[in-house]
Amino acid sequence: MAGTFVYTPVSGTVLTAGAQTLSVTLTPTDTTDYTTATTTVSLTVNHGTQSITFTPPTSPVYYPVSPITLNATGGASANPVTFSIVSGPGSLSGTNNSLLTVTGSGTIVIAANQTGNTNYSAAPQVTQSIVVDQLATLTSPAPNTTLTGSSATFTWTAGVGATQYVLGIASQGVGSYNLFNSTPITATQASVTGLPTNGQFSTLASIP
Repeated sequence: MAGTFVYTPVSGTVLTAGAQTLSVTLTPTDTTDYTTATTTVSLTVNHGTQSITFTPPTSPVYYPVSPITLNATGGASANPVTFSIVSGPGSLSGTNNSLLTVTGSGTIVIAANQTGNTNYSAAPQVTQSIVVDQLATLTSPAPNTTLTGSSATFTWTAGVGATQYVLGIASQGVGSYNLFNSTPITATQASVTGLPTNGQFSTLASIP
C-alpha cells in the first residue's frame, strides 16, 4: 500500500539504556478507502559494559621514593578512573587520587574504579600492587661525619628486601669508593683498616 511512514523515535535515533517503546504510523495515500494505522513494539536496551586498563606501576621500589603517578584508562562513559588504597603504607592525592605517596616499606595494593552512567554500567574494579623495599641505612659512624682514625667498624640497618650489602668509602663524592670497596656481604657490619686520617666521608649501598 502506498503511503507515508512516520517512526517514533525517528529512524536512526540511538536509544538510551532501559525500557523503550517504538512505534510506526502509516498514513495511506488513499485516505478514502484506507485509514491510518499505528503499531508499537517494546524492547529493553541493556547497559553497555566498560573495562579499566590499569598500567602496572614500577615494582619493587625503594623507600624513601618520590611520589608515584598512577595511570589508568576507562570505558566509554567518560567518567574518570579514580584510585583508592586497599592496603599498605601509602596515601593518595591529586586529580582523581592519582598521586601515590609511599610512607613506608611493604606491599601497597591500589584499586582503580570507574562509575557508570545512564548508558553504561560501572567498570569492574582493577587492582595493582607495588612492593616497597627499604634500603639499608648506615648507623655508625653517622653518614657524612669525619673519620677520627685509620680504622673503623661500620654498621647499618638490614633494610627490607636486601640480602647482600656493599660498603664503599670514598673521598671523591657519593657513588665512588676509591678508599675502600667491599665484596657483597650478608652481615650488617664491616671493619675497615688503613683509612686516611685527614678527614673522609662514608657511604653505604645495598644490593637487594
